[in-house]
Amino acid sequence: MEDWEVYKISIEGQKLMLNGIDIWAHDWKYLDLKPFKAPHPAHPNQMHKYKIWCIEVGNKKAIFAATELSNMVWGFYIPKVAT
Repeated sequence: MEDWEVYKISIEGQKLMLNGIDIWAHDWKYLDLKPFKAPHPAHPNQMHKYKIWCIEVGNKKAIFAATELSNMVWGFYIPKVAT
């Protein structure tokens, strides 16, 4: 979890861009990586299990972790960028 940071909370189907890709407009490919527990982005006392996904469109790629926080409300984490 320490390698991930909060990205967004999104309503399912609402335009959400990541690396130039609208993630709701494409199929997600599940990455066979260990899911992790992390806080709800808006309610840090609530823990949720996030699975890791990938979308590739042309030469663009988006890797993210997501979970459905409540009906059609999703939380997203993205990998931290090394500094």
